Amino acid sequence: SRRLCNRSVPNDDEGMQNEDMCDFALQSCPPKRAGGESAHATVEAIRASFELTSFLEGMEVEKNVFNDLLYHSLQGRAYRHIFFAERASSSGKRKSTNSLAKGKGTIGVIGAGTMGRGIAISFLKAGYAPVILLDVNPKGLEAGVKYIQQTLQVDAKKGRLSPSKMKAALACLKSSTDLSSLADCDLVVEAVFENLGVKRDIFSKLDSIVKKEDALLLSNTSTLDVDAISSSLSPKRRKFCAGMHFFSPAHIMKLVEVVRG
Repeated sequence: SRRLCNRSVPNDDEGMQNEDMCDFALQSCPPKRAGGESAHATVEAIRASFELTSFLEGMEVEKNVFNDLLYHSLQGRAYRHIFFAERASSSGKRKSTNSLAKGKGTIGVIGAGTMGRGIAISFLKAGYAPVILLDVNPKGLEAGVKYIQQTLQVDAKKGRLSPSKMKAALACLKSSTDLSSLADCDLVVEAVFENLGVKRDIFSKLDSIVKKEDALLLSNTSTLDVDAISSSLSPKRRKFCAGMHFFSPAHIMKLVEVVRG
């Protein structure tokens, strides 16, 4: 019979047993706890195709494995969320009059350390202009600007960024040690160290400095309460404050957590 369901699964032409091939495949799969649940389930379903005596038994195993991933796997839910979120964000169906949604606007990044540098690079590569990197420490600011310039130049040399876009990005990079330079920003990301008092002080000052009442005032905090930070703002501004947690290095990792208060 030519029906596949009536045929047995042959071994590899080179004599490798199916069992060995499955064991070999598992060696290259990530651990289940590290995002590998679906990969291990796939191997389990393949193994059933030659270990069990009938096609129907193998299909039953595959059905059970699939349903388990579909209904019980937290990793599966996360993958599905990412799948649809990526397509929704790039579909163009959502119309917005906000300049930030169109890749335009003035960006402020407070803190020229590891996170601040990466965040600034991300906005520069996305085409926002100008991007103002701010740090009260002149030496730290100088080091941050130098790192950004070198990173963009290396990306251009390696072909990850066209020479014209590199030049445009470098021209859009501004730096300052004065918080008042962020007055015209459409979006400000605070990326200083994890100290609630310091962050509240910064946001309190931004409240009176940033001119646009609907400007987004965001914190890169990974541990602190966003509501505790936003409480330092005037009531009308608090709805425009949120957490925007980038993962390090920010200009390479695509994942960003947005935490609404």
